[in-house]
Amino acid sequence: MLEIMIDLADKGLDVSQLDSTQLQRVKNIADSSFDVASTQARAILNYAYDYHYCDCLSVSDTLGFKETIAEIQHTDIHEEDFCVFVEPNPAKDRITFVYALE
Repeated sequence: MLEIMIDLADKGLDVSQLDSTQLQRVKNIADSSFDVASTQARAILNYAYDYHYCDCLSVSDTLGFKETIAEIQHTDIHEEDFCVFVEPNPAKDRITFVYALE
């Protein structure tokens, strides 16, 4: 990944301007392992090339968690202290958190 990033910087390009060879190298790195380079490669592909990687656990007894609406039971935190939006609810495979802390 470092070589690709240096090459892009030398050419004055950003990650959304990979050529086909560089893009294939990034895909190979993303698929090869679960280290820092792989995480960086997945982030680049997700950000600039609309790829989606999911490192979700494949545990069958938790499938119901994704298909039911989450309800807050009790909390000592006051609503005016923060704001959190989670979409979609219920979720199928990924969710987005949007939050603000006061």
